Amino acid sequence: MKALYAPDTNFFLQFQQPSDVAWKDLTDADEIELVMLLTVVRELDKHGHGPGGRRRKVAERVLRSIRGLEPGKDLEVRRQGPRVVFREIESVDDPVDLPSWIDRSKPDEAILAEILEYQASGIAGLQLLTADMALHRLARRAGVQAVMPPDEWKLPPESDPNEKRVAELERQMRLVQGRAPEIRVWPEVEGTRVEVIEVRAPRFRPVGDDFVRRALSAVKQQHPDATQVRVGITVYTGESLETYKTQRGDWLEEIRERLERLHLILNVQRGLAKIDLCLKNAGAAIATGFVLEVDAEGPFRFVDPDSRVVERLMEPVALPGPPKLRSSFELGLYRPGLASLEHRLPEIPDFRLRATPDSPDFDWDYEEGVVDQVQATCGQFRRGRRPERHTLSVFVPADDEAPDPVQGRLGGWYTADNLAEEGTFGFPVRIHFDWQDTEAEAARLLREQLQVEL
Repeated sequence: MKALYAPDTNFFLQFQQPSDVAWKDLTDADEIELVMLLTVVRELDKHGHGPGGRRRKVAERVLRSIRGLEPGKDLEVRRQGPRVVFREIESVDDPVDLPSWIDRSKPDEAILAEILEYQASGIAGLQLLTADMALHRLARRAGVQAVMPPDEWKLPPESDPNEKRVAELERQMRLVQGRAPEIRVWPEVEGTRVEVIEVRAPRFRPVGDDFVRRALSAVKQQHPDATQVRVGITVYTGESLETYKTQRGDWLEEIRERLERLHLILNVQRGLAKIDLCLKNAGAAIATGFVLEVDAEGPFRFVDPDSRVVERLMEPVALPGPPKLRSSFELGLYRPGLASLEHRLPEIPDFRLRATPDSPDFDWDYEEGVVDQVQATCGQFRRGRRPERHTLSVFVPADDEAPDPVQGRLGGWYTADNLAEEGTFGFPVRIHFDWQDTEAEAARLLREQLQVEL
């Protein structure tokens, strides 16, 4: 399903880029076409040659992004979730009866005139995208459907240059008078500093019921019931035959369960995204008793790679081998309890070296293997040293209905004994899924571990 929108000029100047906004807040369409009206392009041209500031920068960026746009040649700005393209429509040559009150010398009314002309030429479903209330009223009068973009898409207010200068002077005064630390926090993805955290993570869907049936059938064929294919003169008691049948039934059921849960294991083992959180003390004093908290605000969690629980989850997937039909003599020697002795060993507690209260080293604390909050402490966060860099392993819990991309926020706060006030930070997070073939992985495990070909 496609959605067709004609954005007004202020949509580009006052809102986030079309590639970044959450279009699912507005429509369920899997493709968005943004029609660039001639009136809007002219307005952007004016802003692009106007005085410096955010409006000029945004206008220049939009104009650069549509430089190659022409009728019949859409420009893709987002690949999926949904796909978003810029589109130019051939101008209308045939005269169209417009409402008498429309004055093309006024940009808002010129926008309505263009949309009415396109609708008259057969472009159905074209909607005006604007946050301008006056333009909404004019559109209603002209019979044009207008849509209001969500407030969450808006850019933050543009600060006054004078306010920036005053704030910088006040900051410098505090540093000179109090010799205070100045903490800076920023995220990096693959070594690049970012303001919006955008990462990709492999993702696996459950295998289908038909695949499980075919796999179990192939397993039974490759490893047939030993009671049906016995050779030689070995004598088996009724007890040994019953034990074997029970073990074989349990084995086949375990194969089924591991295939059905394989996507959950692979989502943990291969579905982690990496984010580097960087901290630097750029101030004039050491930050003593420094404490930092990082929060996962959204449907994702942090994974402690050093946790023993996580280490076990990361162990290679293993499919159990088929049971053996044993004679009464072998049953007397074989004690299955010994085979799983390692599972009865006591848990070895995590042992990690902790930084001392006056140490310049950072101590990162995960209360459990998977958490939504991480805390770091540093007794002496020294100034001028290289940035402290901690890699956060991000995991999206298994949920077949998880949106793509998953959106949230990496937030947190920090404080120190000699900081005048608590500092905060926050960065938008978008996790895109790279969907993998779970059945291919299952077929590989069956082939390599059980010699079963599908």
